[in-house]
This record gives sequence, C-alpha cells and structure tokens, in this order.
Amino acid sequence: MDRAKPSVALQRIDRTAVRDGKLDRVLVVFIAPHPKGGQVVVGWYKDAELFRNQVTQSPGKPPGYGHFCSADRSNCVLLPDRNRKFPIPRAGGLGRSNVRYPLESDGSEKEAPWIQDVLGFIDDYEGGNILQNPELAEEDSAAVIEKALAQSKGQGFARTPDERRTLENYVMAAAKEYFTQNGFDVEDVSVKRSYDLLCVRDPIQLHIEVKGTTTNGDAIVLTKNEVKHACDPRHVCVLFVLHSIVLSGGNPSGGKHLILNPCHLEHQCLTAVSYTYRLR
Repeated sequence: MDRAKPSVALQRIDRTAVRDGKLDRVLVVFIAPHPKGGQVVVGWYKDAELFRNQVTQSPGKPPGYGHFCSADRSNCVLLPDRNRKFPIPRAGGLGRSNVRYPLESDGSEKEAPWIQDVLGFIDDYEGGNILQNPELAEEDSAAVIEKALAQSKGQGFARTPDERRTLENYVMAAAKEYFTQNGFDVEDVSVKRSYDLLCVRDPIQLHIEVKGTTTNGDAIVLTKNEVKHACDPRHVCVLFVLHSIVLSGGNPSGGKHLILNPCHLEHQCLTAVSYTYRLR
C-alpha cells in the first residue's frame, strides 16, 4: 500500500488489472503478531472483492467502516486461538506496509515458498471457525472449568496462558511418544483439524484427542467440537488422557495415562456447563 494515500496494487495480484478498480474472487489472508513472538495466520476471506481504493460501502450493501476487501460471511474464517500457529517469516514475509503480494512490481512471481505453504494450510484446514461456531473461542472458559475441577480436589492447575501452553506441549509430547512406541506414524494435526494427532499403522488410522489434567482424571473438559468429532462414526477416535500431572513453578512432570480406544462417549456422562442462547 502507498503510505501517502493507501491503496492496493491490484496489478501485483493480477497482471492484467492495471486500470481496474477492484478484483473478484481473491483470497485474502490475515496475519497478526503471536504473543510468543513472530507472526501467524489468524484467518482469511475466500472469493473476496478486493478494492484498489478504500471504500465505505460495498456495492449493494449498507454503509460500513472503511475497508479494502469484503466477502460473504460463509467464505470468512477466523481461527480459534489454539489454531493460530501457522508461522509467517519476517524475512521475505510481509513488507513495511504489512501487505504481501504474490507478484513483484515488474509482474514476475515472488520467490516465497511460504506462500504455497499457506495455501496448502488453508486448503487442508478443518479445525473450526469462530465466525460459524462462536463456542470455539472457549480456551479461557475451558481453563476456568479445569481450574474449578482442580480446586475442588485441592490440586494445582495451570494459572496463566504460558503455563497452559507448557502443559499442553508436555501432554502432546507424551501422547506422541506413546503412539510412536506402539508402531504408529504420528502427525500433529492440531492446527488444522478438530483433533490433535493423526496416527497411522496400515491399515489402521486413528484420530487422537489429547487431554492433560492435574486432577486424578475422573473428569475432563471437552469442547462441543471435540464431542461432535468423537461421535462421528466415520472415524476411529481415541481419547488420550494424561492425568495426575504435577505442576511445580509452572513446569509439569509425571502423570498417568488413560486411553479410551475407541472413544465411545456415553451421553449420560456428559455434563453441559454452559449454553449459547440466541436472542435473535
């Protein structure tokens, strides 16, 4: 974008759009800083209208805020916090204007392999969309429930986001080690799927949901999306729980694993802890 007068160089997306005021059916990817450093993909618009100059009213739509792109809500994705992990490099990534075009100013293609990686990530993504399922934005509420479970038993719990991420990494490593030792090829798909690990040992293919808790493991927190996937008969789903983890100074250790293979959830054992009530 031009800093003096913000605009989008449409010809650096489509070489023929030198004089066009807008382009249709454009993929627009949104990137933001990650709390742990670097920058990551946070969402995208598919089949978007992209305007050369800022507009406040899209054709056929009511007035709104100034914007350069718009898309039908059904084509918009906002990633849940847990899936905002796909990195975008600083060097060779976004320019000073925080915009990255697929073409150079002379119309040649940029040499940026990460762009193809992003396209592959988007094509494969099945990990949920906050715009379609607001309940996916529930990392904090899940942490609150886990805290309540731990406190009710006089046990420690992960208090901060950093401690929760450390605990999550610890449990994921334990699950990967377990299934690797049992002869499976293990892939971490937690960023793009609604489960955590894909484990393959021909002809067996397992979808693994990984959970860690400092409690004794008699109850765990499952999201609506996790329950839905576990109840899908098209997949063999497995629940891997590492319980009785000890947290000391925010660092996890120990733990005992409990595995439900296959994971057949008994509905009488599910307890609803919150609801979304639509007023209109």
